[in-house]
Amino acid sequence: MHATDFAEARFLNVMNGVGITAPSDFYIGLYLSSPTETGMAGNELNYTGYTRQIISFGTPTVESLAVWIRNVTALQWATPAADAGTVTHIGISDAVSGGNMWLHGQLTEPLAVKANQFPSLPIGEVGFYMTGNLSAAYKTKFLNVFRKTNVAGISCYLAMFNGSPDAGGVEISGDTYARPHVTWNSPTEQVGGQMLISNTTLVSFPIPTTAWGSFDTDVVMDAAAMGSAVWIIPKTSAETIMRNNIYQFQSGAARLAIN
Repeated sequence: MHATDFAEARFLNVMNGVGITAPSDFYIGLYLSSPTETGMAGNELNYTGYTRQIISFGTPTVESLAVWIRNVTALQWATPAADAGTVTHIGISDAVSGGNMWLHGQLTEPLAVKANQFPSLPIGEVGFYMTGNLSAAYKTKFLNVFRKTNVAGISCYLAMFNGSPDAGGVEISGDTYARPHVTWNSPTEQVGGQMLISNTTLVSFPIPTTAWGSFDTDVVMDAAAMGSAVWIIPKTSAETIMRNNIYQFQSGAARLAIN
């Protein structure tokens, strides 16, 4: 499954201090064509008695370097009196009708909805995962939105690490080292379909009065000290910060995307 533009923007705006109030329930609908990333396309199944069903997800789990959630109850829709079409896609929205679609995806196998046979999906059939450079902590936070858990908005700071903090990496230190604050623009959709934010102003680390040594990972943190990693971006090669060297990100150089 994929996040819609609406969900991607909600997740990215957490970095702009805008929290997510989780919907009281999520509902899964059946579609005869793709709702697309907009969440507003596609033809939803329509017959007497049909309605979206509440979907419940289990605790996020790590599978093959991704963090997953899957449905923990079987899903069943009303029995149609006549053939109703072939379902190819599903959409997960925050209302039983209308509302905002958060997730969409294509079924592994089309589901023909026949007269006197109710459509259903078994436990574990509906899954959504997050991978990429988002930290494990924030993958879990965002996935838990689908389990009715709110996410607070945050302020972001840049940090230098040797190794990923998710794998025991260590932040560098030095006499004047401190994490600089970073602000982001509003999410915008890119040509490839992903929503993206970038830093709005020049971001500079303090001027080192002694050498800080080398580091190989840029990390976005949710606090000026301590806190949790949000985004983990390995560098193509390690960089050494010497005395009086200023490490900066020009406006628009730090880019975060969810797709």
